[in-house]
Amino acid sequence: MFGKIKINKLTKTDYKMASLTLRLGSRSKKDGTYPVVARISHRCTNAIICTNVHVMQGNFDPLNLHRPISKKEYMAEHKNQILSDIVRRFDEVVFDLQRSETVVLSELTANDIRTYVVGEKKAAKKDPVKRTANSSDFM
Repeated sequence: MFGKIKINKLTKTDYKMASLTLRLGSRSKKDGTYPVVARISHRCTNAIICTNVHVMQGNFDPLNLHRPISKKEYMAEHKNQILSDIVRRFDEVVFDLQRSETVVLSELTANDIRTYVVGEKKAAKKDPVKRTANSSDFM
């Protein structure tokens, strides 16, 4: 009467949502602080955004994305503002990409999303050779 019910199994690549987590880097500085990095995960790929924020290990809560640094940390409000701006920018980019008609979010990698979040100029690798006006012509 009802026939067979077909169940579609989801694979890891079927998830279309990108996620962002804040983590402490693995290498500490001499003063005992660790760098905070933002990790983008999407379609089994990962990308890292360096934040240039360093905190003591005990003053960091990775589960709180908008205020991950406790008030005990030196310049905690300023550091929380930097991290909050990165999280807000990530949310805006993912929202815009989901609504975009030209870019398909499910076809992007984490590095592509990182490029949108950070910006084209910062994500592009710099030319290792410094070029000046006279260095291009040797003849």
